[in-house]
Amino acid sequence: PVFVHVQRPSNFVFGRNEKAASSGNNNVKPYLKEAWRLNEKQARALCAKDRKCTGYCNHPDDFTFLYEHILDEHHMQQRGELNQYPPGWTCYIRPVFVHVQRPSNFVFGRNEKAASSGNNNVKPYLKEAWRLNEKQARALCAKDRKCTGYCNHPDDFTFLYEHILDEHHMQQRGELNQYPPGWTCYIRP
Repeated sequence: PVFVHVQRPSNFVFGRNEKAASSGNNNVKPYLKEAWRLNEKQARALCAKDRKCTGYCNHPDDFTFLYEHILDEHHMQQRGELNQYPPGWTCYIRPVFVHVQRPSNFVFGRNEKAASSGNNNVKPYLKEAWRLNEKQARALCAKDRKCTGYCNHPDDFTFLYEHILDEHHMQQRGELNQYPPGWTCYIRP
């Protein structure tokens, strides 16, 4: 999986899970899991193998915290009191979607597994929706566990996919100039 480094002071970690905190339960931990004295490679592997893990903060001489809530670099906080814990923390976020840089009239190709079944009625996508903005398209894919990515055009369809997506197997949408350019495509890593 892809992880993005969050550039913050080295004594900062991600803050609490606001949804859990708002429940009124003070026993809710701000993280999914914790582990003691992991190196960077071990911390990344631990997060990568847990589908719930949205990111982690690691210190090789302290804890590694794995998180499951939506992480925001603007809601990070200092670890403990000033000078209570050593600096040297690194934090990473697993992006929910990664933008695919392709010409704006390209979308993902067909589902090869479905196409090889010989059934010509199999659609190349999981779902389609008409005229969604980027935020609506992202939310639609994010709430469907089968969704592996999507292509969106605000004045045309949004296609949600369930097969393994590869930017090298994208194709032009329709014939030349048949559909307007302006497509954006994203893969869920």
